[in-house]
Amino acid sequence: MNQLLVISMLLFIIALTICIIFCIVNYNNNNNNNNLFSKITKTGKNTEQLAVGQLTTYDDVINKINNNLFSKLPKSGETAERLGLYNKLKKNDVVLEIGGNIGEVSSLKATRIDSKKLVSNTFENAGDLYNFMGKAPLTHNAQDNVPLVNMGYWKGLNAFVEKDFTKSNYALFQLVCEKAQLSKNDALVVDIGCGFGNVAILAATDFNCPNVIGVNISEYQIEHANNTITRQNLASQVIIKNMSATDLKFEDNTIDKMLSIESAFHFDSRDDFFREAYRTLKPGGILSLADIIYNEPRNAFETRTLKGLQDSLYIPSTNTYNFETYVNKIKNAGFEIVEAKNITSDVRFHFRTWALTHPINLLINHKISWIISTLGFMVYPWEYLYLVARKPISA
Repeated sequence: MNQLLVISMLLFIIALTICIIFCIVNYNNNNNNNNLFSKITKTGKNTEQLAVGQLTTYDDVINKINNNLFSKLPKSGETAERLGLYNKLKKNDVVLEIGGNIGEVSSLKATRIDSKKLVSNTFENAGDLYNFMGKAPLTHNAQDNVPLVNMGYWKGLNAFVEKDFTKSNYALFQLVCEKAQLSKNDALVVDIGCGFGNVAILAATDFNCPNVIGVNISEYQIEHANNTITRQNLASQVIIKNMSATDLKFEDNTIDKMLSIESAFHFDSRDDFFREAYRTLKPGGILSLADIIYNEPRNAFETRTLKGLQDSLYIPSTNTYNFETYVNKIKNAGFEIVEAKNITSDVRFHFRTWALTHPINLLINHKISWIISTLGFMVYPWEYLYLVARKPISA
């Protein structure tokens, strides 16, 4: 056990060192480019479209373009470029449309840009992320080969024991389901961001829920989940559908219980999901969830680390706030809080310990560049909560 602890600490130090180096390199690269652009892809002819993140004024944008942009573009004739610009200045997001060939400007137009388009350069949405991750999950439930990808609830478990990761995942599933008070009397239970369908299946098998619908936007996970449901002869009780958590295709006041495990931090935005949950739950209906809280960064290192995580793990910037704000947002959506608890101490250290002592689980089939970009997850001060809320009977 002492040897495992030493190995764990060494691996943690190595991961932290790599993460720091990665952030420093990115920071220096951005500075060398005057924070102007990080990515160039072809989009057409005679026009430049620039997604400019958080600039102070349009004049500031124009000055930066006139002084810096065209001298730094590769010479490519009349081919247009799309540049993702991420400056640290504070204001609204804008799009600049520049007319003219490379090296000259004949017109310039600045307009607001939808912030949702700036969540990630790597993944179009969280579904793309899990299509990528799903082919190499953290581990499998050995009994039925169902992939597992959650942090787990580790109370009473040992992070040095590989099989306890599976136990921690199912402990988390049980926690959320029990807090929702699932039963055979629930006419409709919906699991939002249902992953591989583990919780939806559990609701049917362990809690006797007669009608469970899982909601997901990862095609890979949906196909895998429905195959598992068919294999377990549960198709009459459980089905997984392709549906956005922020645009639920359910009528008002139709859902008895709603579950969401470690997915809401991806939703763009989480506020929209809370409103949809309130709309679709019946009066007296329960929302039971577990989620990762990404607090706002406190210093330059955390700022750089969070930006990398937002790109590699698809975390909208609108979802970065603390535990208290999270609870208040649920209340503002109309819910009554039944229970809200910060369980970081039963999740974060244990998952990080398990990950560092079982690195092969993270390396199989994953691109090294993506793994490096997610190392910040091992050092960023994220937190973890479970929360139970009720839609008022009078609603």
